[in-house]
Amino acid sequence: MEFLQETLEEMERKLCIIADFIEDDEARCEVYPASEEFELPTLVLQPPHDENETPRTTLLNFVPLPEGGDFTDFIQFYLEFPFDLSRYGETELLRAIDELNRQIPLGHVMTLAPRPESSDKRMIGMRYMYALSNEREIDDGNLLEALMLFLLSSDAVEMRFSA
Repeated sequence: MEFLQETLEEMERKLCIIADFIEDDEARCEVYPASEEFELPTLVLQPPHDENETPRTTLLNFVPLPEGGDFTDFIQFYLEFPFDLSRYGETELLRAIDELNRQIPLGHVMTLAPRPESSDKRMIGMRYMYALSNEREIDDGNLLEALMLFLLSSDAVEMRFSA
């Protein structure tokens, strides 16, 4: 999908605003412009590691809609889990994901196609679409609370699969 340069620049501008109010002494942010590496401008968030020292690199980007979106922007929160899931059979993994998706407060867990560079045969990720008005400035408190709840939900996934 091809995007207008001004659309990409506006996405990047908004991600920079978000990065400014997320980043602190413990959380690091970097905004990448649209490129061959990232089709859309992307904010890469490195929140503090959890108590098990698991990295939780989270990607945020605006998801353009083919139609609509006149009043709403959608930001995707996305992360992949660095777990070896080879001990799970397919049905067992899907059942565990279904149970988690009925329990976690925000986001949903999904299976992922293995990456060619990864030795993992089974991978999972987590995704949430955050909606915000494109007619107002970004409500930093609301977005931060949603992001914190997403990361808390990722803790439940980690507790289930990291053992």
